[in-house]
Order: sequence, then C-alpha cells, then structure tokens
Amino acid sequence: GAICDFCEAWICHSKKCLTTHPCRCPLQNGDCTECNRSVWEHGGRVFQCSFCAQSLCEDDQFEHQASCQVLESENFKCKNERMMMCRI
Repeated sequence: GAICDFCEAWICHSKKCLTTHPCRCPLQNGDCTECNRSVWEHGGRVFQCSFCAQSLCEDDQFEHQASCQVLESENFKCKNERMMMCRI
C-alpha cells in the first residue's frame, strides 16, 4: 500500500495499481495563490476562492476573496454569475 504525499490518505494497495493510476488528490495543486506556500508549508488547510476557484491558505483566504470580489456600483450585485447577491 501507499500513502498520498499531499493529504496522507491511504491509496491503492499494489505497486502495479500505483504506477497506472496514482492518487488524484486535489491537494496536488494546492499551493496558495497569494503566498506560493505548499500544502506542507502552511499547515495543510486549503481553501478555494469562490470567485476564481484558486487555492488559498488559511492566512490569505479572506483578503484574496475580498480583492477578487467585484461589485456593480449601483445595485450591489456581484458581477460573478454564480453569486446571487453579495453581503456588505
């Protein structure tokens, strides 16, 4: 068996299996967009920006999302179509 290098989850049990389809861990590309620290450097908690879907560490998540959010000036609705209404 093996353990994922990124999330430490138990993955497939045979060497053949590991060479044909290794772990598809979502944390493989989990480096923080803001500070460029890897998963191991920032403690392993990874968040995803709800506006641009980039990976963020716990320290940078709120600041990044605030800078990523864009409001229309007159009606306070998000330009992002996935969000219905932004809270101020």
